Amino acid sequence: MELHMVHLNPETKGIAVVGVLYKAGSPDHFLSKLIKDIKSIEHDEMDKNKKEEIEKEMGVMDPREIKIGGKKY
Repeated sequence: MELHMVHLNPETKGIAVVGVLYKAGSPDHFLSKLIKDIKSIEHDEMDKNKKEEIEKEMGVMDPREIKIGGKKY
C-alpha cells in the first residue's frame, strides 16, 4: 500500500508531498488511526468502479507518528 500526504503552507503557498510505502505485516499505530477513512475510499472506489485515483482530506496528521523501518527505495 502507498500513502501520500500533501502538506500546504498557507503563508508561502509551499507544498510538500511525503510518500510512504507499506508492506503487509504487523499492525501499525499510524494506519490504525486512518483505517475508517481508508475503508471508505475502498468502498467508494468499488461502488463507482473508477479508474482514476480517489483523494480524501484526512485533516491534520503528525508525520512523526509514522514508524519508518528503513529507507530503501
